[in-house]
Amino acid sequence: MQSVLENLTLEVFQGVLDELKALCQLPLTPATLRTKPVEIERIYDQTPLLLRLQIIAGVQGEEATLQVLRGAALKFHQQQQLSSLCQEAVVVARQLQQKVGEIRARAIASRLFQVELTDGLPVLTQVLKNIDQQLQDLKILSAQPSEDDPT
Repeated sequence: MQSVLENLTLEVFQGVLDELKALCQLPLTPATLRTKPVEIERIYDQTPLLLRLQIIAGVQGEEATLQVLRGAALKFHQQQQLSSLCQEAVVVARQLQQKVGEIRARAIASRLFQVELTDGLPVLTQVLKNIDQQLQDLKILSAQPSEDDPT
């Protein structure tokens, strides 16, 4: 569903825009470019909502796009966000794997392993343990039935 607000006075429109900016913690100064969409989650009438605001510098001043996602649209958006985060995590994990491989190769080649890595290795090991625990938590969560799952 789409709505367009027309025939608003400039003062009313600017007031609404300023309130939306304040809600999304955006600066109240006029936009000079297209801003990155800001998303905030709220609950209205016991219903989860996602508000997505984008401010655009237009010919006659600022223009705004406000999307309100709820129900199936919100669930789809959340699934897309989760999928995107997973893809980003895989890329970062591969980069980490490559960096650890480089460290290992250089340590073997230079025989400086004990001198150079004594500080960094315990920290890296702890980070990897924390990641492993988070992955175990995700496995447990993925094995549990969803709230929306009728089974």
